[in-house]
Amino acid sequence: MITRVAIVPYPPLLVPQLAPGDDRQIVELRSAVIAAVRWLRHSASNWRAVAADASGPGTYAARRGGFAGYGAAVDITLSKDAEVSTALPLPVLLAGWLREQVGADAVTVDVLDPTTSQSDCERTGGTLATSDDTALLVLADGSNRHGAKSPGGNDDRAPEFDASIADALRGADADGLARIDPGLCAKLGAAGRVAWQVAGGLARTREWHATLHYSSAPFGVGYHVATWEAR
Repeated sequence: MITRVAIVPYPPLLVPQLAPGDDRQIVELRSAVIAAVRWLRHSASNWRAVAADASGPGTYAARRGGFAGYGAAVDITLSKDAEVSTALPLPVLLAGWLREQVGADAVTVDVLDPTTSQSDCERTGGTLATSDDTALLVLADGSNRHGAKSPGGNDDRAPEFDASIADALRGADADGLARIDPGLCAKLGAAGRVAWQVAGGLARTREWHATLHYSSAPFGVGYHVATWEAR
């Protein structure tokens, strides 16, 4: 049964070799993410993770991969005894990298299709709630359209959208997460809808103490870090 949830973004800039230097915004984001997964590690050394990626659905465990395609020869593993090397989607790479940063033994990552319906997302969250896993890592990014210099170009709806996500994560608000509009997410370049709605399905199963640790849009992309603990 899941008793702790860490919700984090998965930009490559979390990895120091991919974003060297001491830029204040990167340091602040990286610190918040590491603190959240360290908190997750305190309760469990074996994690479940969930994300969405255009590569298609699949489950990844005990694999090796690396960030060479993102500009640095940084290798990661999903478990301490991983032997099989393969190309891994970005959220899976970040899950492995975060595992290593805090010394967790293993992370198994369920990757969903980005078009997964809200009802199927909630169903997945409900299934996770009754699994043998106790710690869940949710990997999800917000809108990439905050300002003219953002990756997706400016969209005036982006700040309100990410503010609503922050509010829902702050309160483990299942209804708020269920209301995320897939069409609006597509227009705003927000990749996190599926993973957030899986978390929403989990949120319906019990009461949570939720804390929002970080919510901002450095470099034009909305990122949120939250932790939920079962009451």
